[in-house]
Amino acid sequence: MEAERSNKLQVFFLTLMLYGYELISFFPDLLKIESRPLSIVLRLVVVVTGILVIFKNQMRLTKVHVLLFFFWALYLLRLFYDAAITSKNIMSPIDDYWSFSLLIMISIFACATNFSKKTLLDVKNYVLIILFIVNIWGLYNNVTAPQIVPDDILVRADGNSALNTVSFGKTSSVLFFLCFISLLKNKKNLITGIYILGMILSLYNVFMAGSRGPLVQLLAALLLYLAVNLKQVKLKYVFLFFIAGIILLNLFPSYFDVSKLIFQRISETGFSSNENDQYRGSLLKSAWEQFLDNPFFGDSIETNFGNTYPHNIILESFMAMGIIGGILSIIIFMLNAIYSMKLMQVFAYSLFGAILIMDTVGSMSAGSIVNYLLIWPMLSLSINLAQNEK
Repeated sequence: MEAERSNKLQVFFLTLMLYGYELISFFPDLLKIESRPLSIVLRLVVVVTGILVIFKNQMRLTKVHVLLFFFWALYLLRLFYDAAITSKNIMSPIDDYWSFSLLIMISIFACATNFSKKTLLDVKNYVLIILFIVNIWGLYNNVTAPQIVPDDILVRADGNSALNTVSFGKTSSVLFFLCFISLLKNKKNLITGIYILGMILSLYNVFMAGSRGPLVQLLAALLLYLAVNLKQVKLKYVFLFFIAGIILLNLFPSYFDVSKLIFQRISETGFSSNENDQYRGSLLKSAWEQFLDNPFFGDSIETNFGNTYPHNIILESFMAMGIIGGILSIIIFMLNAIYSMKLMQVFAYSLFGAILIMDTVGSMSAGSIVNYLLIWPMLSLSINLAQNEK
């Protein structure tokens, strides 16, 4: 691999695949149009670009890739069976299932091609710029057009009408991680101040979004990064960050106030008074019962209760593909953790290791196999990057 060269096509594909939607999500409100057409156009561009990446670059497929393809072959068989053969009522648009599956498969193959470190560093820089734009624009939307509610009611904040609280919070978490690792690597760089501002901005947005998942995912990524880079990271800087955070909360009470909702929601997790958790629990129960009814071949791509996904990819795998699909999902998630640790030992790869572990943690309580778009291509990319460091 020629680390000194950057592949512009791969840079464009990977950047767009990762956070293209988050960037374009602001334009429907700006242009007064529906978000779906723009989303479809973006998907088409990513698919076409991904195909070009596949044909113009050499792929490196390993046994782990074969495992990943086998998992997806089982899922696509279930999708075909439910959509074309059974009489089950699939509530979500079936076209979305197929289009997202196509997007994921193309992305998996494209991410199995050779990526140089220079290419990935360029992707990291473009992602950093995009995430700054998304976070600043999202904060601007919430400051200029706040939700009108009584003062004693805490509400979660979207980035815009097409970027919900979870997605907005996730972009903020990734921005914080990127600024954090960049600050540790470039402590005396002239743009240190920008990294610090990025951390302050992103953490504020994580609190404002009020979603538990992104904060938990950020903590998981930071702890994993610090654990695998313990010798390189000077703990005094981490301690200084912690002290600075405490001072910040005391100097700016509004910073503390905006964090109340997310910590309130964390404290209520699992309690009977939390209606959202009650609903999630019912979905998990339905998925497990469907697996028990059809343990060998699975039952359906959607739960009987609510006609949706169970918000847990491992349990969804058991429900949709039976015992084989469920076991494969567990193996894949174990590999995700292993490859995340390997990638975080190399600065150029750290972003992708962080996204992989964040999505792995997040997929235990949100998203589905077909709409958690990044976890699968990130694993494909991670397999090859880990091979490069052997």
